[in-house]
Amino acid sequence: MDNPSEIVTPTKVKSMTFSDILFICFMVFVVFAVAYVGRLAYLEGMKTEGSKQNGEAIAAWLTQSSADRFKDNFNPTECAGGLLPPIPVLTLAPESGKTDQPKDSAASEPSALASAAEAPATSAPLKPEAVASSTTSPTQSAETVIGNATTAAQVSNGSEPVAVQNVARTWSECLKYLTSDKGPWSKMSNPFNDEPLTFIDKCDPTNHEIPGFIVLESINPTPPGSAVPSYTNPLASTDAIDKKMLLRVTICDKGSYPIPIADIEF
Repeated sequence: MDNPSEIVTPTKVKSMTFSDILFICFMVFVVFAVAYVGRLAYLEGMKTEGSKQNGEAIAAWLTQSSADRFKDNFNPTECAGGLLPPIPVLTLAPESGKTDQPKDSAASEPSALASAAEAPATSAPLKPEAVASSTTSPTQSAETVIGNATTAAQVSNGSEPVAVQNVARTWSECLKYLTSDKGPWSKMSNPFNDEPLTFIDKCDPTNHEIPGFIVLESINPTPPGSAVPSYTNPLASTDAIDKKMLLRVTICDKGSYPIPIADIEF
C-alpha cells in the first residue's frame, strides 16, 4: 500500500515544439490553398455563366427577329428574309474601230482560200496528208475569225439591262453587321479571353483555345420514317437566309465541351 505521506508534484508543461509549429503552418497553408482553389473555381464558373448569357442573348435576338425579318421595313436589312431586289446589269458596247478588224479579217479569209484554190496545176502533186493540212487549217481559221466577229456583233448590240434575280442574302452579311460597331452583338465579349465573339463549327475537347466560343448549327429534318428525326450542319457563311431556319445555339465551356443553349427559329 502506498505511503500517503508522499506528495506527487505535477509535471511542468513544456512550450510548443518545432513539429507543432510546422503542423500549424501546414494547416494554415491548406486553408489558404482551399480558399484559393475555391476562388478559381468560382471565377471559372462565372466565365462559363457569362458565356451562357452570351448564347442566351444571341438566341433571344434571333428569335425576336424571326417574326419580323420578312417584313419590308425590317432593320437590319442584312439579316432580312426573302430575296434581294433584281440587280440590273448593263452590257457596254465595244469601242469604235475594234469591231472592224474581225470583219475585215473574215472578209479577207475567203479570198485567201479562193487564191489557194486557183493555184496552177503544174505544181508537184501533194501528199494526202499535206492536202488535208492545207485545206483544214485555213478553214478552221476562217471559222474562228467569223465566230469572233459574230460574238463582237452580239456584244455591241447587247445594251439592254439584264435583271439578275433569285439572289438570296447570306449569313456572312448578317453576321458581319451583327458583330460590327453598330450591331447588337458588338458589346459582347468572350469572358475567358475578353476578346470579341468568335463563331466556330464545333466544340472540340482536344482544343483548349476555344472556351467561350459560339457554335451555330442549322437543324435539317430528315425524310419521314428515318431513325433520326433531324441532323445538324454548321451554319456556314455562304448559307442563304432567305427562308425560315431552325438553328441551335451552343457554347464551349472551360474544357471546350459543348453546352447546348437553345433550339430556335430564325
